[in-house]
Amino acid sequence: MVVVSIVIVNWNGRKYLAACLKSLFNQTYKDFNVILVDNNSTDDSVNFVKGNFPQVKVIECRKNYGFAEGNNIGIREAMQNAETKYIMTINNDTIIDNKYLETLVSFMESSPKAGSSVGKILMIDDKRRIDSAGDFILRKNYKIVNRGKFEIDKGQYNKIEEVISTCSAGAIYRRKMLSEIKIDNEYFDRDFFAYNEDVDIALRARLMGWEFFYLPTAVMYHHGAATISKISLGYREYLSRRNRLYVVLKNLSINQLLKFLIKYIFPLNKRYFSPLDDSRSKLINSDNEIYSNKYDLSRSMVWAAHLKAIFSTIWFLPRIWRKRIIIQKRKRISNSKINVLINKFIIN
Repeated sequence: MVVVSIVIVNWNGRKYLAACLKSLFNQTYKDFNVILVDNNSTDDSVNFVKGNFPQVKVIECRKNYGFAEGNNIGIREAMQNAETKYIMTINNDTIIDNKYLETLVSFMESSPKAGSSVGKILMIDDKRRIDSAGDFILRKNYKIVNRGKFEIDKGQYNKIEEVISTCSAGAIYRRKMLSEIKIDNEYFDRDFFAYNEDVDIALRARLMGWEFFYLPTAVMYHHGAATISKISLGYREYLSRRNRLYVVLKNLSINQLLKFLIKYIFPLNKRYFSPLDDSRSKLINSDNEIYSNKYDLSRSMVWAAHLKAIFSTIWFLPRIWRKRIIIQKRKRISNSKINVLINKFIIN
Protein backbone atom coordinates (compact mmCIF):
# COMPACT_ATOMS: atom_id res chain seq x y z
CA MET A 1 0.00 0.00 0.00
CA VAL A 2 1.03 3.60 -0.63
CA VAL A 3 1.30 5.78 2.47
CA VAL A 4 -0.68 9.05 2.60
CA SER A 5 -0.24 11.73 5.25
CA ILE A 6 -3.35 13.81 5.84
CA VAL A 7 -2.86 17.33 7.20
CA ILE A 8 -5.67 19.22 8.93
CA VAL A 9 -5.14 22.82 10.00
CA ASN A 10 -7.44 23.76 12.87
CA TRP A 11 -8.26 27.02 14.58
CA ASN A 12 -11.18 26.88 17.00
CA GLY A 13 -12.94 24.26 14.89
CA ARG A 14 -13.85 21.91 17.73
CA LYS A 15 -17.49 21.53 16.66
CA TYR A 16 -16.49 20.25 13.20
CA LEU A 17 -13.66 17.90 14.13
CA ALA A 18 -15.67 14.85 15.22
CA ALA A 19 -17.49 14.51 11.88
CA CYS A 20 -14.36 15.27 9.87
CA LEU A 21 -12.15 12.75 11.67
CA LYS A 22 -14.83 10.04 11.74
CA SER A 23 -15.14 10.30 7.96
CA LEU A 24 -11.36 9.95 7.62
CA PHE A 25 -11.15 6.85 9.78
CA ASN A 26 -14.06 5.32 7.87
CA GLN A 27 -12.09 5.28 4.61
CA THR A 28 -11.81 2.11 2.55
CA TYR A 29 -8.17 3.06 1.99
CA LYS A 30 -6.36 2.36 5.24
CA ASP A 31 -2.67 3.17 4.76
CA PHE A 32 -2.65 6.73 6.00
CA ASN A 33 -1.81 8.83 9.01
CA VAL A 34 -3.39 12.07 10.23
CA ILE A 35 -1.56 15.19 11.41
CA LEU A 36 -3.60 17.94 13.03
CA VAL A 37 -1.90 21.34 13.26
CA ASP A 38 -3.68 23.45 15.84
CA ASN A 39 -3.23 27.21 15.47
CA ASN A 40 -3.47 28.04 19.18
CA SER A 41 -7.17 27.24 19.55
CA THR A 42 -9.03 28.30 22.68
CA ASP A 43 -12.08 26.03 22.25
CA ASP A 44 -10.67 22.76 23.65
CA SER A 45 -9.95 21.38 20.17
CA VAL A 46 -6.64 19.84 21.24
CA ASN A 47 -8.00 18.04 24.30
CA PHE A 48 -10.96 16.76 22.29
CA VAL A 49 -8.76 15.24 19.57
CA LYS A 50 -6.26 13.76 22.02
CA GLY A 51 -9.06 12.23 24.09
CA ASN A 52 -11.17 10.84 21.26
CA PHE A 53 -8.73 10.25 18.39
CA PRO A 54 -5.42 9.24 20.00
CA GLN A 55 -4.15 7.95 16.63
CA VAL A 56 -3.96 11.55 15.37
CA LYS A 57 -0.61 13.31 15.63
CA VAL A 58 -1.36 16.74 17.16
CA ILE A 59 1.03 19.65 16.70
CA GLU A 60 0.21 22.52 19.05
CA CYS A 61 1.24 25.97 17.82
CA ARG A 62 1.73 28.90 20.17
CA LYS A 63 0.10 31.33 17.76
CA ASN A 64 -2.17 31.33 14.72
CA TYR A 65 0.10 30.79 11.73
CA GLY A 66 -2.76 30.86 9.23
CA PHE A 67 -3.80 28.22 6.74
CA ALA A 68 -0.71 28.38 4.52
CA GLU A 69 1.99 28.08 7.16
CA GLY A 70 -0.19 25.75 9.21
CA ASN A 71 -0.17 23.34 6.29
CA ASN A 72 3.59 23.81 5.90
CA ILE A 73 4.08 22.73 9.51
CA GLY A 74 2.03 19.61 8.85
CA ILE A 75 3.74 18.87 5.53
CA ARG A 76 7.19 19.20 7.09
CA GLU A 77 6.13 16.69 9.73
CA ALA A 78 4.80 14.35 7.02
CA MET A 79 8.06 14.59 5.10
CA GLN A 80 9.86 13.04 8.09
CA ASN A 81 8.25 9.73 7.14
CA ALA A 82 10.26 8.35 4.21
CA GLU A 83 7.36 6.06 3.27
CA THR A 84 4.91 8.93 2.69
CA LYS A 85 4.27 9.27 -1.05
CA TYR A 86 1.24 11.59 -0.99
CA ILE A 87 0.08 14.37 1.29
CA MET A 88 -3.56 15.41 1.48
CA THR A 89 -4.71 18.71 2.91
CA ILE A 90 -8.25 18.75 4.22
CA ASN A 91 -10.32 21.44 5.90
CA ASN A 92 -11.63 20.75 9.38
CA ASP A 93 -15.20 21.56 8.27
CA THR A 94 -15.40 18.79 5.67
CA ILE A 95 -16.78 15.26 5.53
CA ILE A 96 -15.48 12.87 2.88
CA ASP A 97 -17.17 9.82 1.37
CA ASN A 98 -15.59 6.55 2.42
CA LYS A 99 -13.94 5.96 -0.99
CA TYR A 100 -12.59 9.49 -1.35
CA LEU A 101 -8.99 8.67 -0.48
CA GLU A 102 -9.01 5.38 -2.40
CA THR A 103 -10.22 7.13 -5.55
CA LEU A 104 -7.59 9.88 -5.37
CA VAL A 105 -4.70 7.53 -4.66
CA SER A 106 -5.71 5.14 -7.43
CA PHE A 107 -5.82 7.97 -9.95
CA MET A 108 -2.49 9.44 -8.84
CA GLU A 109 -0.81 6.05 -9.07
CA SER A 110 -1.99 5.64 -12.66
CA SER A 111 -1.14 9.23 -13.69
CA PRO A 112 2.57 9.97 -13.18
CA LYS A 113 2.30 13.54 -14.50
CA ALA A 114 -0.43 14.42 -12.01
CA GLY A 115 0.94 16.60 -9.23
CA SER A 116 -2.42 16.86 -7.49
CA SER A 117 -6.06 15.87 -7.74
CA VAL A 118 -9.28 16.74 -5.95
CA GLY A 119 -12.84 15.45 -5.87
CA LYS A 120 -16.24 17.01 -6.32
CA ILE A 121 -17.06 19.25 -3.36
CA LEU A 122 -20.71 19.59 -2.38
CA MET A 123 -22.28 21.80 0.27
CA ILE A 124 -23.02 20.17 3.62
CA ASP A 125 -26.05 22.40 4.22
CA ASP A 126 -27.56 21.47 0.84
CA LYS A 127 -26.01 18.30 -0.54
CA ARG A 128 -27.72 18.81 -3.90
CA ARG A 129 -25.65 21.90 -4.48
CA ILE A 130 -22.05 22.22 -5.71
CA ASP A 131 -19.35 24.04 -3.78
CA SER A 132 -16.62 23.31 -6.32
CA ALA A 133 -16.30 21.19 -9.46
CA GLY A 134 -12.73 22.21 -10.13
CA ASP A 135 -10.86 25.51 -10.31
CA PHE A 136 -11.05 27.57 -13.48
CA ILE A 137 -10.20 31.14 -14.57
CA LEU A 138 -12.86 33.83 -14.98
CA ARG A 139 -12.42 35.61 -18.29
CA LYS A 140 -13.28 39.14 -17.17
CA ASN A 141 -10.64 39.52 -14.47
CA TYR A 142 -8.45 36.37 -14.32
CA LYS A 143 -9.92 35.43 -10.95
CA ILE A 144 -9.70 31.74 -10.06
CA VAL A 145 -13.23 30.52 -9.36
CA ASN A 146 -14.89 27.35 -8.14
CA ARG A 147 -16.72 26.06 -11.20
CA GLY A 148 -20.38 25.28 -10.65
CA LYS A 149 -20.58 27.00 -7.25
CA PHE A 150 -24.18 27.05 -5.95
CA GLU A 151 -25.45 25.03 -8.94
CA ILE A 152 -27.68 21.99 -8.37
CA ASP A 153 -25.59 18.90 -9.11
CA LYS A 154 -27.32 17.24 -12.07
CA GLY A 155 -24.25 15.41 -13.32
CA GLN A 156 -23.13 18.32 -15.51
CA TYR A 157 -19.56 17.98 -14.22
CA ASN A 158 -19.29 14.22 -14.09
CA LYS A 159 -16.16 13.58 -16.13
CA ILE A 160 -12.51 13.55 -15.13
CA GLU A 161 -10.95 16.82 -16.24
CA GLU A 162 -7.74 18.72 -15.96
CA VAL A 163 -8.15 21.94 -13.94
CA ILE A 164 -5.97 24.99 -13.36
CA SER A 165 -5.60 24.18 -9.65
CA THR A 166 -7.01 21.95 -6.92
CA CYS A 167 -8.87 23.26 -3.89
CA SER A 168 -6.80 22.59 -0.78
CA ALA A 169 -9.97 21.90 1.21
CA GLY A 170 -9.54 18.30 0.05
CA ALA A 171 -6.63 17.96 -2.39
CA ILE A 172 -3.99 15.26 -2.56
CA TYR A 173 -0.44 16.28 -3.54
CA ARG A 174 2.43 14.17 -4.81
CA ARG A 175 5.42 14.31 -2.46
CA LYS A 176 7.86 14.59 -5.35
CA MET A 177 6.04 17.65 -6.69
CA LEU A 178 5.98 19.36 -3.31
CA SER A 179 9.71 18.75 -2.89
CA GLU A 180 10.44 20.29 -6.28
CA ILE A 181 8.46 23.51 -5.80
CA LYS A 182 9.29 24.44 -2.21
CA ILE A 183 11.06 27.74 -1.56
CA ASP A 184 12.88 28.45 1.71
CA ASN A 185 11.44 25.25 3.22
CA GLU A 186 7.92 26.49 2.40
CA TYR A 187 5.48 24.53 0.26
CA PHE A 188 2.52 26.86 0.52
CA ASP A 189 3.68 30.48 0.58
CA ARG A 190 3.33 31.57 4.22
CA ASP A 191 2.96 35.23 3.16
CA PHE A 192 -0.54 34.41 1.86
CA PHE A 193 -1.82 33.46 5.35
CA ALA A 194 -5.15 32.35 3.79
CA TYR A 195 -6.89 32.49 0.38
CA ASN A 196 -5.36 31.55 -2.99
CA GLU A 197 -2.38 29.71 -1.50
CA ASP A 198 -3.55 26.58 -3.34
CA VAL A 199 -3.71 28.49 -6.64
CA ASP A 200 -0.16 29.69 -6.14
CA ILE A 201 1.15 26.21 -5.41
CA ALA A 202 -0.61 24.89 -8.52
CA LEU A 203 0.80 27.54 -10.86
CA ARG A 204 4.31 27.04 -9.53
CA ALA A 205 3.98 23.32 -10.16
CA ARG A 206 2.43 23.83 -13.60
CA LEU A 207 5.39 25.95 -14.67
CA MET A 208 7.47 22.86 -13.95
CA GLY A 209 5.23 20.63 -16.07
CA TRP A 210 2.96 19.06 -13.45
CA GLU A 211 -0.76 18.58 -14.12
CA PHE A 212 -3.83 18.98 -11.88
CA PHE A 213 -7.10 17.04 -12.06
CA TYR A 214 -10.72 17.01 -10.92
CA LEU A 215 -12.25 13.59 -10.14
CA PRO A 216 -16.06 13.66 -9.87
CA THR A 217 -16.31 10.14 -8.43
CA ALA A 218 -14.49 11.29 -5.28
CA VAL A 219 -17.07 13.25 -3.27
CA MET A 220 -16.71 15.42 -0.19
CA TYR A 221 -18.98 17.82 1.65
CA HIS A 222 -17.95 21.27 2.88
CA HIS A 223 -19.47 23.78 5.29
CA GLY A 224 -17.37 26.52 3.74
CA ALA A 225 -15.54 29.38 5.49
CA ALA A 226 -16.09 27.81 8.91
CA THR A 227 -12.67 28.95 10.11
CA ILE A 228 -12.06 32.02 7.97
CA SER A 229 -15.48 33.38 8.95
CA LYS A 230 -14.01 34.13 12.37
CA ILE A 231 -11.87 36.80 10.68
CA SER A 232 -13.40 40.20 9.92
CA LEU A 233 -15.07 40.63 6.54
CA GLY A 234 -12.86 43.53 5.55
CA TYR A 235 -9.70 41.58 6.30
CA ARG A 236 -10.94 38.59 4.29
CA GLU A 237 -11.69 40.86 1.33
CA TYR A 238 -8.22 42.35 1.64
CA LEU A 239 -6.50 38.95 1.80
CA SER A 240 -8.36 37.70 -1.27
CA ARG A 241 -7.48 40.74 -3.37
CA ARG A 242 -3.89 41.01 -2.15
CA ASN A 243 -3.18 37.32 -2.69
CA ARG A 244 -4.44 37.47 -6.26
CA LEU A 245 -1.73 40.04 -6.86
CA TYR A 246 0.84 37.81 -5.20
CA VAL A 247 -0.14 34.87 -7.41
CA VAL A 248 0.22 36.71 -10.71
CA LEU A 249 3.38 38.62 -9.75
CA LYS A 250 5.12 35.37 -8.90
CA ASN A 251 3.91 33.11 -11.68
CA LEU A 252 2.64 34.79 -14.85
CA SER A 253 4.75 35.81 -17.84
CA ILE A 254 5.39 39.54 -18.22
CA ASN A 255 2.74 39.91 -20.95
CA GLN A 256 0.12 38.07 -18.91
CA LEU A 257 1.12 40.02 -15.83
CA LEU A 258 0.63 43.38 -17.55
CA LYS A 259 -2.81 42.34 -18.86
CA PHE A 260 -3.87 41.29 -15.39
CA LEU A 261 -2.57 44.42 -13.67
CA ILE A 262 -4.40 46.68 -16.10
CA LYS A 263 -7.67 44.85 -15.39
CA TYR A 264 -6.97 44.80 -11.67
CA ILE A 265 -5.90 48.39 -11.10
CA PHE A 266 -8.29 49.92 -13.64
CA PRO A 267 -11.34 47.64 -13.56
CA LEU A 268 -14.06 48.37 -16.11
CA ASN A 269 -16.66 45.95 -14.76
CA LYS A 270 -19.09 47.83 -12.52
CA ARG A 271 -19.52 44.79 -10.21
CA TYR A 272 -15.79 44.47 -9.64
CA PHE A 273 -16.11 46.30 -6.34
CA SER A 274 -18.97 44.18 -5.11
CA PRO A 275 -18.05 42.03 -2.09
CA LEU A 276 -16.07 38.83 -2.39
CA ASP A 277 -19.09 36.49 -2.48
CA ASP A 278 -21.79 38.88 -3.60
CA SER A 279 -23.36 36.24 -5.86
CA ARG A 280 -24.78 34.44 -2.81
CA SER A 281 -27.28 37.23 -2.15
CA LYS A 282 -28.80 36.79 -5.61
CA LEU A 283 -29.05 33.02 -5.68
CA ILE A 284 -32.54 31.53 -5.50
CA ASN A 285 -32.70 27.78 -5.10
CA SER A 286 -35.28 25.33 -6.46
CA ASP A 287 -37.48 25.80 -3.40
CA ASN A 288 -37.60 29.57 -3.99
CA GLU A 289 -35.44 30.16 -0.93
CA ILE A 290 -32.98 33.03 -1.20
CA TYR A 291 -29.48 32.50 0.16
CA SER A 292 -28.67 35.19 2.70
CA ASN A 293 -25.66 37.36 1.98
CA LYS A 294 -23.15 36.62 4.74
CA TYR A 295 -20.58 38.94 3.17
CA ASP A 296 -22.34 42.25 3.59
CA LEU A 297 -19.60 44.80 2.91
CA SER A 298 -20.31 48.27 1.65
CA ARG A 299 -18.78 49.32 -1.65
CA SER A 300 -16.54 51.78 0.20
CA MET A 301 -15.22 48.96 2.40
CA VAL A 302 -14.43 46.89 -0.67
CA TRP A 303 -12.65 49.88 -2.23
CA ALA A 304 -10.63 50.25 0.97
CA ALA A 305 -9.64 46.57 0.90
CA HIS A 306 -8.70 46.87 -2.78
CA LEU A 307 -6.46 49.88 -2.23
CA LYS A 308 -4.90 48.34 0.86
CA ALA A 309 -4.11 45.22 -1.18
CA ILE A 310 -2.33 47.29 -3.83
CA PHE A 311 -0.24 49.31 -1.37
CA SER A 312 0.61 46.24 0.71
CA THR A 313 1.79 44.43 -2.41
CA ILE A 314 3.98 47.40 -3.40
CA TRP A 315 5.52 47.40 0.09
CA PHE A 316 6.36 43.69 -0.10
CA LEU A 317 7.31 43.71 -3.78
CA PRO A 318 11.04 43.01 -3.23
CA ARG A 319 10.16 39.90 -1.24
CA ILE A 320 7.61 38.76 -3.82
CA TRP A 321 9.98 39.46 -6.72
CA ARG A 322 12.76 37.40 -5.15
CA LYS A 323 10.40 34.42 -5.12
CA ARG A 324 9.38 35.18 -8.71
CA ILE A 325 13.01 34.99 -9.83
CA ILE A 326 13.39 31.56 -8.23
CA ILE A 327 10.14 30.30 -9.78
CA GLN A 328 10.91 31.61 -13.25
CA LYS A 329 14.40 30.07 -13.21
CA ARG A 330 12.87 26.67 -12.45
CA LYS A 331 10.33 26.97 -15.25
CA ARG A 332 10.28 24.02 -17.66
CA ILE A 333 7.64 25.23 -20.11
CA SER A 334 7.79 28.17 -22.51
CA ASN A 335 5.76 31.37 -22.24
CA SER A 336 3.79 30.37 -25.34
CA LYS A 337 2.78 27.12 -23.65
CA ILE A 338 1.83 29.07 -20.54
CA ASN A 339 -0.46 31.26 -22.67
CA VAL A 340 -2.09 28.15 -24.14
CA LEU A 341 -2.44 26.72 -20.64
CA ILE A 342 -4.11 29.86 -19.27
CA ASN A 343 -6.56 30.01 -22.18
CA LYS A 344 -7.41 26.33 -21.75
CA PHE A 345 -8.99 26.97 -18.37
CA ILE A 346 -10.82 30.24 -19.01
CA ILE A 347 -14.58 30.19 -18.54
CA ASN A 348 -17.14 32.99 -18.83
